[in-house]
Amino acid sequence: RIDDAVAREIILKNWGEADGKHVLVSKLAAVTNIGSVFQGSAIKSVEWMRYFTNLNILDGLFQNCTNLTDVDLSFLNVSNVTRMVGTFQGCSNIKHIKLNGWDAGKINSIQSMFEGCSSLTELDLSGWKNAGNNVTADSYVSFSGLKSLKILNMSGWTNTTMSYYAFYG
Repeated sequence: RIDDAVAREIILKNWGEADGKHVLVSKLAAVTNIGSVFQGSAIKSVEWMRYFTNLNILDGLFQNCTNLTDVDLSFLNVSNVTRMVGTFQGCSNIKHIKLNGWDAGKINSIQSMFEGCSSLTELDLSGWKNAGNNVTADSYVSFSGLKSLKILNMSGWTNTTMSYYAFYG
């Protein structure tokens, strides 16, 4: 069940059955590259992401989704994810993002991941397992333009070096 009508429509369009009313969970579980599918859409929630269990690329996933205000994806399995370029870029009304406890050992690019999230006040990236191993290879402007940010929790990150301009602006 997907409560967000916009997300349901997009999911049905991309992965739905011939009847246009059903989506097999096994079909969503097989998706590896979900990048840009929801880009610029009017989605308001992300709890339906739990059905995507085999992802490896999240580039531009929620880019410019200005109806998102609170996001908790701490449940998401990202152990095979390698790229998150622009995942939340331009989500100008988002206030809280929780991505804590992720196995981030394979992520090698977070470029522009949160760029332009000007209303973001709290960002929880705590407990990213193995985050320092690869994630900093490309973090250019990943935290740029976070004018309202009050809390950034990156506890648990080790061996971390950010790219130039990671926190620009």
